[in-house]
Amino acid sequence: MLYVLAGDDEYNILSELSRIKTDLDISDESLQNNLVNIRPENITLEVVRQHTHTLPFMGGNLLVVVEGFFSAAKNNEFDEWSLLVDELLGLPITNHVVLYEVIQSGKSLSANKLYKKIKALTKSPAEEQQVVFFKQYNIPKPTLFGSIEKQTEWARAFISDYTKSNDFDIAHDAAIELAVRVGNEPLTLISELEKLSTYSKANPITKQSVLLLTPAEADENPFTIMDTIVEGTPRKALYLVRQMLEQNEENPFVLQTRITNQIRRMLIACEAMESGSNSKESQLNLRGAFPAMKPFPLKTLTKQSRNTSSEKCKAALRLLAEHDKSTKTGEIKKIGPRAPEINLELLVLKLARLFQI
Repeated sequence: MLYVLAGDDEYNILSELSRIKTDLDISDESLQNNLVNIRPENITLEVVRQHTHTLPFMGGNLLVVVEGFFSAAKNNEFDEWSLLVDELLGLPITNHVVLYEVIQSGKSLSANKLYKKIKALTKSPAEEQQVVFFKQYNIPKPTLFGSIEKQTEWARAFISDYTKSNDFDIAHDAAIELAVRVGNEPLTLISELEKLSTYSKANPITKQSVLLLTPAEADENPFTIMDTIVEGTPRKALYLVRQMLEQNEENPFVLQTRITNQIRRMLIACEAMESGSNSKESQLNLRGAFPAMKPFPLKTLTKQSRNTSSEKCKAALRLLAEHDKSTKTGEIKKIGPRAPEINLELLVLKLARLFQI
């Protein structure tokens, strides 16, 4: 039997692989001899052919798991790899092969000739379908439409299923908060749920626990500062910058870079929304511009971008570029040991006043 498992949902791909091992009765005692794992860096025609054509040790089933098969098999060598696929389809009933590939979100294997060849077999006569198990596992992209509950529907369903199957509870508002902070990322959700369950002991996971233990996003500080800059409130912006610098949360140069990156994202978001003829089209354009962004930063970016324009973002980027050039060329005097902090504070004040206009 030939199994093909592909997509960006690594959790469900690995879960399916575990199920296959159970169904084939690949027990712990037989792992050494009847289970072969071929890593991407070891894939060659000879290696795959050698292991898949070996008979099982002491009877039973042989399972050969090939990770990254389609990436290793280049299109310009299609004929040779195609012959190998034909061989895999004709293996003895005791020999089973899993070709699995975890791809990046937004990517596809649709242009891979071998992938298309095997997929076509699922539409062939019944006897051919019996030798091929083909399934794609893709994580749906978070929606921008509707309420927060609608936007986090998939992640909350995953959280609910996982907590039920592992015998612990999570409050409804906690599940929503966790879904917003993590997004549609199963492995990260599992990691956070295990951490929260340990912290909560036998009690249900609360929203307070999620707020305490689960970071919203690595770039949350620039989001917070950008809120005050876009609002045109220089005093608030300056207070936040000074607070972060005094608490040693940020290096001034790193914080400036992260603020610059956020304004670049805002420019892209503004242009995407401005290109839409109506609200729904604008939101679709925004999702298309940031297909892999998690719900929390996307929600924040959307809010910030709606409060400004692409022209103001361009002006802000020009100001940042001029400031960066002046710093590097020595036009901005370095007075005392706090010069980097003071220069950043002045820059933030200028940005807030620019958005205030």
